[in-house]
Amino acid sequence: MPSGYAKNGVNKGQFKKGCISIMKGKHHTKESIEKISKNSSHHVAWNKGLTIEDPRVAKIFTKERADKISKTSTGRKHTKESKGKISKANMGKNNGMYGIKQSKETINKRIASTQKVESKRRKHISKTFKEPIFNKKFRNIMKVAMARPEVREKYINSTIHRKFCDMKPEILIYNVVVNAGYKIEKQFFIKGVGIVDFYLPDYNTIIEVFGDFWHANPKKYKPNHIIFKNKKIKAKHIWNKDSKRIGNAKKLGYKIIVLWEKNITNNINSCIKKINKIGGI
Repeated sequence: MPSGYAKNGVNKGQFKKGCISIMKGKHHTKESIEKISKNSSHHVAWNKGLTIEDPRVAKIFTKERADKISKTSTGRKHTKESKGKISKANMGKNNGMYGIKQSKETINKRIASTQKVESKRRKHISKTFKEPIFNKKFRNIMKVAMARPEVREKYINSTIHRKFCDMKPEILIYNVVVNAGYKIEKQFFIKGVGIVDFYLPDYNTIIEVFGDFWHANPKKYKPNHIIFKNKKIKAKHIWNKDSKRIGNAKKLGYKIIVLWEKNITNNINSCIKKINKIGGI
């Protein structure tokens, strides 16, 4: 007889490896299930209302035992077969909620709870966007970090391999340049300038497509008009940033063509003429 069992065949109360349960292959009758449910309904758990700090609980649920329990479950995943068995076991009539309809009160409670969570989430999101993202502390930390050559190289490599989504004006200009027969590179990185929209290597020329909103088109916005309310950035701040960037590119010997979104959508022929001037067409 395997260890863990008494001589009369009754279980001692603790199983060991290799032991076989007495109830293996057996099922409770309906009468026995009803008896068990009646007895358990009046039974109160011994640890009800007790916390982990309580000495009675602390004796059983020690840190060593908690670590063992966590280690047993970490890194383990159900196989496809086990997932299929679980799903089949809970399908149809086997599911505990089969044939049970929820009352209007329970449905309303669920809706109210989800609405509360959504309202809290929305408030949290709104607060994060109201606060300035790039504050002075963050800028100072970035300055110190970027002074290190290792960090700077990682940042440059990340920007080079970053994937960008082309907008409609950029797609139009790209197609025009390609159809004209020019060799072109998209999202080209230039040291001292950054990533430019298009670069023509044969003519050492940069083509920048400026969105009317993102670059604050002077025909639409005044200098003191606030473009980004969260950061309180005005149109003149964006113009200064763009002019410095263009100035750095010119100092390095690059030619620059700036095409605005409004001109691309309304008068594409004027943009084509600017591009054709590069090749002397």
